[in-house]
Amino acid sequence: MNSLLRRESTCRELAYAADSNNYEELMDILVFDPQFYHSKQVDLVNIGHPSPIRHLFYHGLKESRLSKSSILRAFNAPFDRSSSDYVNLSNLRMPLTQSGLYYYSSELPENELKSDHAANALSERPSLNLCIGIVFYKNTFNEVRRLIGSVLQNNVQESYKLKLMFYDNCPGETSFPPIDSIPFEIFSDTTNPGFGVGHNRLMSKAFLSGSDIYIGLNPDGFLLPSVLPRILSFIASKPPGSLVELNTFPLPHPKWFDPHTGETEWASGVAFAIDALGYSRTNGFDSSFPMYCEDVDLSFRFKLCGFGVFVTPFSSFWHDIVPRWYQSDDPRRIKSLIGEWCLCSKWGMTDRAEQILKDIARIDDSVTLPSIDPFPVSLPIPIRQLFEYPRYARSLFW
Repeated sequence: MNSLLRRESTCRELAYAADSNNYEELMDILVFDPQFYHSKQVDLVNIGHPSPIRHLFYHGLKESRLSKSSILRAFNAPFDRSSSDYVNLSNLRMPLTQSGLYYYSSELPENELKSDHAANALSERPSLNLCIGIVFYKNTFNEVRRLIGSVLQNNVQESYKLKLMFYDNCPGETSFPPIDSIPFEIFSDTTNPGFGVGHNRLMSKAFLSGSDIYIGLNPDGFLLPSVLPRILSFIASKPPGSLVELNTFPLPHPKWFDPHTGETEWASGVAFAIDALGYSRTNGFDSSFPMYCEDVDLSFRFKLCGFGVFVTPFSSFWHDIVPRWYQSDDPRRIKSLIGEWCLCSKWGMTDRAEQILKDIARIDDSVTLPSIDPFPVSLPIPIRQLFEYPRYARSLFW
C-alpha cells in the first residue's frame, strides 16, 4: 500500500494520468488534490521536468514538496518535521486519513508555512557563509547584468550570508551594474590567467575569509528562478567534501547520474559548488590546464580523496550552447582538444593522448602545448575505465 493512493493502482495507470494531467483520474487515484498541488509547483514549469505528479514520485517526496505545499497538514499522521516526506510516508505504512479540518483551496495561509515549517527548519540549520564567484572575460553588459540579476533574485538569506566575488580577466572592458544589497569584491587581472586560475584565486580568498561553500558560475548563463535554496539543501544532504555540479538547462551534459542521489562520474565547471574541506584537500583546479577538462581532472582527484561527486537532479543554471553547433570554425574546438590532451597526459592515458595530438595537428600544427606533470598516483580501475568513454562518463542515454 502506497500511502498517497486512495485505491490500488498500477504504475502505468498512475503515470498515464500524471503525464496527461487528467485531474479527474488523478483525484480518483490520489488522496490529495492534484490540481492544488500543481498550482504550487511553479518552479517546474518549462524547465525540463516531467509532470508535477511524476516529479513528486521521482524527487518531490525527498524534497518535502507535500509539506512545503501544506498538503500533509490535512491528515492525521505522526510526521517528524525534521525528516523528508519520503521518510515520513515510508515509515507510515498505512493509508493517509484526512482530518476533515481542512479543505484544499487557495484560502490556505501561505504565511503560516513560512512562519511555522520554514522557521523551524531554518532554526535547526546553522548560519552558512556562501560565496558566489564569477570569472569574466570580454562579457557584454547584458550578460553581466543578467547573471548578477539572477543571483539577486535568488537571494533569500534567512539561512546563509552571501558574498559575491568577480575576477575580471579583461579590466576596462567589463561593465558591472550597481549592486546594493550584497557585499562584493572585484579583482582585476590584465594577464588573463584563465578560468581555472581565476576561480582558484577567488576560492582561496573566499575560504580564507571564512566561506563555507563556494559556488562558481559561468558568465554566459544565469541561475534559474528560486533555485538557490534547493541547491543549498541538496549540498547540505551530501557528506562534507562533496563536489556538486549545478545541472544546466536547456541541455544538461549527456552523462549518467543517479536520479535520486545525483551521484555522477564528473562535475562540470560551468556551474559548480565546492566546500572548504574539498578545496583544502585538492587546492581546486590544476592551473596547468589552459582551458577545458580541468573540471574532469578535479572530479577525479575528488574521487581519489574518497569524496563524492554529484549533480543536482533538477535544472539549476541556464547555459545555452546550441548556437555553437552551427559555428563551422568554433575556436573552442582546438582549445577543447588541448584540454583533453592535458587530461590524458596527466593521468597516463598515452594512447588517447597521442591520438588527440594528431587531431590537434590536423587543425593547427603550430600549437604549443602546455607542460603537464604526470599524476604521481596510480589510476584506480574505476577511473581508468571512464577514459573508455568519449566524455569520461557513461552516457545518460544507455
